[in-house]
Amino acid sequence: MSECCCGGNCESVTKEVNGKIESIKVLGSGCKNCHTLHQNVIDALAEMNLAVNLEYVTDM
Repeated sequence: MSECCCGGNCESVTKEVNGKIESIKVLGSGCKNCHTLHQNVIDALAEMNLAVNLEYVTDM
């Protein structure tokens, strides 16, 4: 049994243009693990000082 209500299918998808990340989508059901993934992406972008369009998609 998975701890995540989305069955562990939380993921992030990146779009690159000319080798640079243009946008990131965090995909999941909105459970605790998905929120954690979203926050980890926010923290990583801040740490790398990257201005990237970040979208959190919970509508499967």
